[in-house]
Amino acid sequence: MKIAFMGLKTFPPEHGGMETMTSAIVAELIKDPQFSVTVLPLYCSSQQTGTENLKVVPLRVRNIPYLRSILGGFAGAIKVYRIKPDVIHLNGLENAYLLPLLRLVGLKVVLNIRGTKWTLSRWGGSRLRISNLPILAGMLFFKINMKFFSLWANKIVTVNDVSLSQMPPLARQKATVIYNSLDVHLDEDKDVLKRHALSPSGYLMFIGRLVPLKGVHYLIEAYSKINEPNLPLVIVGRFDKNNLYHAYLKQLAGGSDVRFIGAYYSNTAYTLIKHSRLMVLPSETEGMAVTILEAAILGTPILTSDIPENTKLWGDSIFYFQNKQSLELKNQLNTLIKNKLLCQSKVEAAFDIANNKFNHKKQMSKMLSVYRDCV
Repeated sequence: MKIAFMGLKTFPPEHGGMETMTSAIVAELIKDPQFSVTVLPLYCSSQQTGTENLKVVPLRVRNIPYLRSILGGFAGAIKVYRIKPDVIHLNGLENAYLLPLLRLVGLKVVLNIRGTKWTLSRWGGSRLRISNLPILAGMLFFKINMKFFSLWANKIVTVNDVSLSQMPPLARQKATVIYNSLDVHLDEDKDVLKRHALSPSGYLMFIGRLVPLKGVHYLIEAYSKINEPNLPLVIVGRFDKNNLYHAYLKQLAGGSDVRFIGAYYSNTAYTLIKHSRLMVLPSETEGMAVTILEAAILGTPILTSDIPENTKLWGDSIFYFQNKQSLELKNQLNTLIKNKLLCQSKVEAAFDIANNKFNHKKQMSKMLSVYRDCV
């Protein structure tokens, strides 16, 4: 079976959860010589050229702000038509506009919906800023894609029941819930803690994209008000001092021990997660957060916002605070930092859910069934 993966920014992953999960699916598929896999990312984040049954074909399009992904989508559609795979695995609701084109030329498509909305976050005291215009456009684009374009998919995969409930009835009939899952084998980067003067269980941590919907501003606001000077807050993610939001985060951190250490992936990221005292994810919206899954597998306590996409997936196996409420987040941080036994009390429950409910082999078996049903 020939499968092509579209809708990615990077491969191997250097962007977000969608790329991480796609890499995990691809890694599992190419173990079986019966599968031939082609990945079409916007750009290749290393010199990887593929293996015997894996081809990586970067889409070389002009880097025009806010249009690069759309240009890459059409470039990918042209290349995938020439490849003629048995199934196209199209990532992201934002790419559903490609479905009519792909279907009209006779291709079969599985649309993988990893989140159903963007959110217009309030930061710096206001939502009224020019930089939010692309987010407003994205919110509208998501709604249009869900209502009109998702119906063209042969099959739809979503990562949680919340997304399933938001689909039109015709789309829901084609949909299957397949949770994000990972097969993590940690080969520790023993030098990363030394590089950043960190000690095991001696820091709090956020890892992810530094964009407003991830809620990092709530976390920094809360952290700056707690009394724990020997426990730094480590922010792992691509940081650009010329980005307005990033500059705001830096200003918000003020004299607090907040350390922006840049982006890390794979084993280096896993090492940082494993040795953190507490993983904090204050997102205003998610599909199924890969960060929570990684922390649960690695045995790290987790504190996250109480959005439905988190609470319905993880139940009482992790800690929560009220979404967008930095004061409650501060109180939870204070409680968990002071009480190490309480902080560790849910680690085993989260690990069990990650390895049973979200078992990688079980979820991959479901994905293979979807591919086969498609053809």
